[in-house]
Amino acid sequence: MDKAIVLFVEGETDLAFYNKVLSELRHLARENGCMSPKTFKKNLEGVGGFKSKATRIFANNIVRNNPKTDFVVFLCYDTDVFEYDKKPQINWKEVADSLMLKGAHKVIQVKQKKSIEDWFLNDYEGLCKYLNLQPQTKCTGKTGADKINCLFKKVNKIYIKGKTNSFIENLNINKIMLKVNKEINPLCKEFGIVYKSGDFKKYTK
Repeated sequence: MDKAIVLFVEGETDLAFYNKVLSELRHLARENGCMSPKTFKKNLEGVGGFKSKATRIFANNIVRNNPKTDFVVFLCYDTDVFEYDKKPQINWKEVADSLMLKGAHKVIQVKQKKSIEDWFLNDYEGLCKYLNLQPQTKCTGKTGADKINCLFKKVNKIYIKGKTNSFIENLNINKIMLKVNKEINPLCKEFGIVYKSGDFKKYTK
């Protein structure tokens, strides 16, 4: 069986970020003599897509065209939408069960706490550099997206959650990955890499 991973994400910004993460993981895998799996990525255009689109896309566009493949599916989403919702719009177990029925070997949630923008803020210096702002520039906001938009407004730009992604290339992805190692470790392991002792190293069971 061939091995492949599938990433489902919420928006264009998330997709651009995970493209960089995957590129970094392939680099780390090569450095450590590990094989990188085939990857499939899909922007579901909103959190509701995990319920309404993910299984259909997986079954019709991925499994059907890649027989004899062992798939590990990652569901990457912000947690802030669900924190205070007594009746969450998505039952993640049902989503996982549906994907498993269509051929997934394993389904793993990557919870972006509280949002992917909070992850971006782990490289605050990179954001400021992209905007030609001093690294000590101060910005406030209730959410990660608010804080990033605050920075953008200082240079007469607007940050649109899920859409704006031009700054991703300027971020230090390795720095961010080190900060959110707990959340992305399952993804790293698919590349033979694991966070250990302050860095990413070859994964040995």
